[in-house]
Amino acid sequence: MSGLGTALGGRSSAIGFIEVGLVFVARGRVRNLTSAASVTLAAGIGVGAGAGHYELVGLAVLFGVVLLTGVRVAEKLLGSKPRHDAEPQD
Repeated sequence: MSGLGTALGGRSSAIGFIEVGLVFVARGRVRNLTSAASVTLAAGIGVGAGAGHYELVGLAVLFGVVLLTGVRVAEKLLGSKPRHDAEPQD
């Protein structure tokens, strides 16, 4: 494996470890899944930009913004609880 491949493999492992730390389940609900997806997107954009694939980076940014905005709109339409909701009261 080349030096670049080794570096990207190590970076992927580190990003994956951070993502696992972001996602957790509380009271039967998954939390921070879109945050973990954003970290993956940012890492991919950084790798693409570093490799000089600017057109691909532009498409990834556009796709990411559309996708994350769509998720937020879907949450609002489906009546999901706000992200920073207070503790449930008994």
